[in-house]
Amino acid sequence: MLCLHGAPKRALIFVSAGFSLLAFASLAVDAKDPMTYEMTLKGQAFTPAELKVPAGEPFIIKLKNENDAPAEFESREMKFEKVVAGHSEILTRVKALPGGEFEFYDEYHEDEARGTVVSE
Repeated sequence: MLCLHGAPKRALIFVSAGFSLLAFASLAVDAKDPMTYEMTLKGQAFTPAELKVPAGEPFIIKLKNENDAPAEFESREMKFEKVVAGHSEILTRVKALPGGEFEFYDEYHEDEARGTVVSE
């Protein structure tokens, strides 16, 4: 067994720590933050009513409810459901989607307040 004392031991620990930091730094550089798309609900209309997102990448929808009443932001296809209080905002994380069109709506006004995410 190799036994190190003093300066050689400290140098080995220093070098090992340096390699560990480089490994973690390279992982952090490769990780990409998901894109955030902002949307507003006013009356029974989403603005914009259509979001275009890249296929195969997760993303975030930041929804601002400008109404007095709460809304239930939902999509069965994209598998999310969140209540947003009146005059407040929420963030909804959406998993990567294949190419296609995916509907979302305010469940409290499902016939009127609707929109689409287009993944291409």
